Amino acid sequence: MPFLTQGPEGEPSTPYGVKKTNWKYILIVVILAIIVGGGILGYMRYFNKEIISISQFPEIKKPEKVEVEKSKIEEETANWETYQFSVESLYQEYSEGSLDKEWNEKLKKDIEEQMKSPPFKDCEFEIKFPKDWKVSRYPWPLHGYYPIPSGISISKLLNGINCQLDIDMLAAPENISQFINSLENEGYLKKEVRVNRYPAIELTDPTGSRVSYFVKNNNTYCLPISWDIQGEGNKKCIEFYNQMLSTFRFIEEIKIGKVEIDYEEIKRIQQSVDEGHQPWRLNPVMVVMSEAWRYGFTEEDIKTIYAPHIDPRWVLGKDITALPVEITHKGKKYEIMVIQPFPGEGKIWTISEIKLKE
Repeated sequence: MPFLTQGPEGEPSTPYGVKKTNWKYILIVVILAIIVGGGILGYMRYFNKEIISISQFPEIKKPEKVEVEKSKIEEETANWETYQFSVESLYQEYSEGSLDKEWNEKLKKDIEEQMKSPPFKDCEFEIKFPKDWKVSRYPWPLHGYYPIPSGISISKLLNGINCQLDIDMLAAPENISQFINSLENEGYLKKEVRVNRYPAIELTDPTGSRVSYFVKNNNTYCLPISWDIQGEGNKKCIEFYNQMLSTFRFIEEIKIGKVEIDYEEIKRIQQSVDEGHQPWRLNPVMVVMSEAWRYGFTEEDIKTIYAPHIDPRWVLGKDITALPVEITHKGKKYEIMVIQPFPGEGKIWTISEIKLKE
């Protein structure tokens, strides 16, 4: 190939003459091959990426299924009873019927002090259970003249099987992490899981007959929730246990959940705004800044408010009728959803839901 070889400089090229390799042309060919090859490789990577993206796109529908299942559980448990373990619930229970104001004040102070220390610190909770199940307290008092329960059982005789979920308030020593590690060393099977939205440690005893969950709130592992898992008859019990566990939540000072909207009140406020009053209600972020205190957030928290960027071309009430706003409280991030109960330009905004972000 003449363009790859050349004769001595100044001499005519002959088919059988002395030739020298034309390195300049070879170098050009190599560079072109690298460029073309790199382009093909890059395109194939892009093509594969697009194929993966397209194949995964239908998976976007999956959260809908999760939400449906979650809503189904919430619907089934909506009319269940609620057991609450908190300063307020304990105080109300043990002060009920007492007219001794001084004794009641001392009682509440003592309960508050006790709940600030391990193993109760950060462990106020509530859990729902079916109305035909029974709550029993462990009989011995914690200390002193009022009985903070050391544990409760939620139980029912179901098809001849005694279904019983136990929550042990005092089972956890002060250093719970060491306690969990000691159980693991004794042969308990340890697994990191979630109870509702909370991180937890699942421990199954060496015989495989009982499981316990140590649920974590802030930096504290709280009150193991336990039940028996052996035996064919326990399967139905376990279905109820898992449903109950799905309703477990720690009682926090921030009011989490959906906000009940009074539509008649909204109409009244809208009329006031139409007359020129409270114009801040037409701005979703201003609504959060003005109303967040009602749900437990402080002035310091309001300084942490972060709202997603809104394209100036978008019109509130037309292009946007709902907006998630982020706020931080004691190091935890919350999402406040703000909506227009009656969508449209010039319509007011209100808080519809508060969630703890993962």
